[in-house]
Amino acid sequence: MKKIAFATVLFLLTVGVLTGCFNNKAQEQPEVPTEQEGGGGLPSSSSGLVLNIPETSKEEILNIPGNIGTGQRIFINESEVAVDAAGNFNAQLKLVPGLNSVSIKVVSFDNKSIYSTAKSVNYIPSSNPKLDVTIPGTYNSDSETMIINGVTEPGCQVDANGYRVTPDEKGNFIVRVPMEKGENIVKVVSTNQKGKTSTVQQVVTYSKLNKQPTLVVSSPQPKDGYVSTEKIKISGFTEPNNLVEIYNNYYNGDTAVKSLIFKGTTSNGQFSADVTLSKDGGGVNDLLIVATNEFGGTTSETRNIIYKAS
Repeated sequence: MKKIAFATVLFLLTVGVLTGCFNNKAQEQPEVPTEQEGGGGLPSSSSGLVLNIPETSKEEILNIPGNIGTGQRIFINESEVAVDAAGNFNAQLKLVPGLNSVSIKVVSFDNKSIYSTAKSVNYIPSSNPKLDVTIPGTYNSDSETMIINGVTEPGCQVDANGYRVTPDEKGNFIVRVPMEKGENIVKVVSTNQKGKTSTVQQVVTYSKLNKQPTLVVSSPQPKDGYVSTEKIKISGFTEPNNLVEIYNNYYNGDTAVKSLIFKGTTSNGQFSADVTLSKDGGGVNDLLIVATNEFGGTTSETRNIIYKAS
């Protein structure tokens, strides 16, 4: 019996020693997490890597944003990706139609492997035409027509608010869209030969710059600075629909405030007014002619005429 008990104890001690050795061996093995072919999001690992790669894409350029652990480097398809101080990155990968292999490898700064995986992305090109155009949200200009530049696929037709253009052989196009004061909805549509369309739409707030209107004034050329007639004709031209006002500092004896003696809106830009001159103040008439456009821009001219009755 003693021999059997001794043998049993010896066996248990041997098993315990061997088990401890195996556990130590397992702890000594470094962990290098890997992941095989698959798609979708990658879980956080000991690398601290967080990113999402879709299984399918309709865009030729695949954006791969993510975050990596501090003090680490990441390679996508063997190319190192720039990482900011916070570990953020945004890689771009050009795809070809069909399955595309995307390999990700994370290493420490001393090039020791931390994490690696491989994904597949199926690129299915969209049947809609490519349309790359930027429409500003605000447009401030003295021109009531906004010029829009863009790129689409060759052979497409481009329509911008009903104005159609044909792109050049590279797909570049320029289209002009009339603007109205305030909010305008600008819609650019590219249509390919199969009838498929792509659309970019933007609300544009338009305000016209207060550009000074044109003003040309013709008036009598008095000899020696005098005129002998009580009424003279002031005429000229400006832009259509502008407001024209004529003031006379000495009209009705008012020497402090400009007295309005004519006010009218031009239909075709031309104006003409009969002005009665004042005899007060030695017959000196300081005329002020003002043109104002619809946006508040003004231009003025002055005429100094002395009325001396014959």
